[in-house]
Amino acid sequence: MRHGMQRLGCLLLSLALQGQGTGEAMHPMPLPQAVADAPLPHGLDPAYLRYLRAQPPLRIQESVVYPDRSGTTWILSTLSEGETKVRWNGRLRSIPPPGSERLFVSYGQGALWCPIVTGGDESQSAELFRFDLNLPAGSWEKVGTFKDGHSLPALIVPLKMEGRLLGVSSSQGFQEPGAERGSYVGVFCKRDGKLILEACLELPFDDLPSIVKGQWINRTHVGTGGEAAGREAQEKPGRVWTGYADPPLLMPNLVLPSLSEDFLVLGAASSGVLWILDLENGKLCRTISLYGLSRKDLPKIAPLKHVILGTGFTPDGDLIVASKHPDLIRLAIGLDMDKPDSPDQESKRNQLESFMSEIKDICWWRIDPKNGTQERIYSPVEFPEQMPIAARQTVFRFLVDPFGHVKSNAFMSWSKVMEAFLATSPDRQEGPLRSPSPD
Repeated sequence: MRHGMQRLGCLLLSLALQGQGTGEAMHPMPLPQAVADAPLPHGLDPAYLRYLRAQPPLRIQESVVYPDRSGTTWILSTLSEGETKVRWNGRLRSIPPPGSERLFVSYGQGALWCPIVTGGDESQSAELFRFDLNLPAGSWEKVGTFKDGHSLPALIVPLKMEGRLLGVSSSQGFQEPGAERGSYVGVFCKRDGKLILEACLELPFDDLPSIVKGQWINRTHVGTGGEAAGREAQEKPGRVWTGYADPPLLMPNLVLPSLSEDFLVLGAASSGVLWILDLENGKLCRTISLYGLSRKDLPKIAPLKHVILGTGFTPDGDLIVASKHPDLIRLAIGLDMDKPDSPDQESKRNQLESFMSEIKDICWWRIDPKNGTQERIYSPVEFPEQMPIAARQTVFRFLVDPFGHVKSNAFMSWSKVMEAFLATSPDRQEGPLRSPSPD
């Protein structure tokens, strides 16, 4: 029943990565266009298509994980290439994925983790593979198979609790076992070779105890292949549960999520909201609204498309966040949604549109995930404070190198950024530079 939904996660990933082989940054692909233009392996109910159309566009970013503070060891999960770049025990390695239908590669407890989809449309299954980095000639080994009936996690990270894994959903969320509610994050355990969803983690915001709502939709399963090939396929109707973010701007849409040895950070780039998850116990540490927005403010900032431009961890465990300029957020919040046709509101909208096309500033923040403190970073040498033109903010991406410096595509192509990162020597005795805020 869930096979078509599982397949959809792989479909959206492949669509989002089209054009990445050039090494140039790409425009994030809105989900509605992806669904409209791509051939789906199974029929989908119009209600689910409407749900997809309501979601904000993906915000593409790479993920660098630093297992220790030295910066000499790192794991770079790339979206532009199939291989994961790893510097481990003084060796630089390129590790291919365990299968062609892979989702996202993550790191945890000295190993790489990757879920894949196997089989054809009629016999799909989801499996999890693990690559032990401490073995000189390591290989991918199967951990288990996801129990049928659960949506496929796009990303899996091991918790420091014995036998527990943290899973992040691709789009439709996980349904709480035995309940109508669900979430984009769930804790899995292994039983008899099966990976079973044990519990969902609620993602709150403002006065909402959970951003995820659920609904049952009608779905048509279309038979393909085998004897069905070359003749009219038989349709098997069914109902399937799917979760959705309400309001839609709260959907976690930073791809890849940012990961450290101790924390996983999901981000709703369209609303400037971050959820920090503790890998020690698999619980939510805190929810951070970068600009202190409330739920009532979200419809006003929708024209900005993305408030957060990217996130990434430093080797010493700080979370670095790039965002749009505060003036844009203040202008957007100043709009009166109850009087959209008044002359005053029209003037404000025109001013916002003008500023969106002119303001090319990037704001940088440092967040301590342990206590949630956040501070502005003022350092144009390490952190570019502007793009050449405002429109390029839609494709802005960055990596934090082993010294805590930012390498971005503000003034170079993404392929050059990757080259610069891989060429960085982690053996130099140099600590992350920090700049005080201006007086």
